[in-house]
Amino acid sequence: MNIVIVTGLSGSGKSSVLNYLEDKNFYCVDNLPLVLIDKFLEILEKTNYENIAIGIDIREYLISEDFEKFENIKNRIENVFILFLDTITKELYKRYNESRRKHPLNETNLEKAIEKEKYILEPIKKDSDFVLDTTNLPLKSLYKELDNIFRLKKDESNFFINISSFGFKYSNFKNSHLMFDVRFLPNPFFIKELKHKTGLDDDVYNYVLNHNETKEFLKRLDYIINYLLPLYEKEGRHYLNIAIGCTGGKHRSVSIARYLHKKLLKNYNVTITHREIKGD
Repeated sequence: MNIVIVTGLSGSGKSSVLNYLEDKNFYCVDNLPLVLIDKFLEILEKTNYENIAIGIDIREYLISEDFEKFENIKNRIENVFILFLDTITKELYKRYNESRRKHPLNETNLEKAIEKEKYILEPIKKDSDFVLDTTNLPLKSLYKELDNIFRLKKDESNFFINISSFGFKYSNFKNSHLMFDVRFLPNPFFIKELKHKTGLDDDVYNYVLNHNETKEFLKRLDYIINYLLPLYEKEGRHYLNIAIGCTGGKHRSVSIARYLHKKLLKNYNVTITHREIKGD
């Protein structure tokens, strides 16, 4: 059984994502109360449903007062993929004004409600397998991004890999199957002209990859990744989360994640996220 949890900021496109997954033959349930999660999973385990999508929004997190029930999903079912929908405040403000819908937090100030929701959901966002920023995504483009995440490639493989960079100084990366600590590599943070850039900038990327320590590490990384991935796929795993961590999560880990993403994209369904690089 594979479960996709669709969550995130109100107004970021949860309903559209669930519609997409329903068209892909997922059994979809929206706004399932967290108190019913255990019972719902118990029922599902007696059915033949293979792909399940569950929509959860801010109201359920507030009612539950903690994330224990949410965490139980991942503890009970092995193949759980959490998709978090994110959007910058300015765009959410515009969407709410255009639709004239009321924000679920019932704040008198809309912008305050949006910022409050972002703060409340930050722990969920950090623990998600994939964060999709829908700020500049019309429906057609949103579906294209979802195709990149969920589609089957030519060989009909249903093995999906998500590569994430993160910073240890903020917290460990939860729910990774493979984690690599690259804090031993030369740090661009201490180079004046690179300090305020990230591994998404080519000069930082090239600085990291061109050191001898990195070249030797990548040889070994390539070997172990090429050895392990076919074994994970053969074992029947549908999702594999690879986390790359450095101190701040903006230079070395991002560069190595970029390298690995480019390397694996030739043969696998691969996505990449950078936890410490904010879209807004």
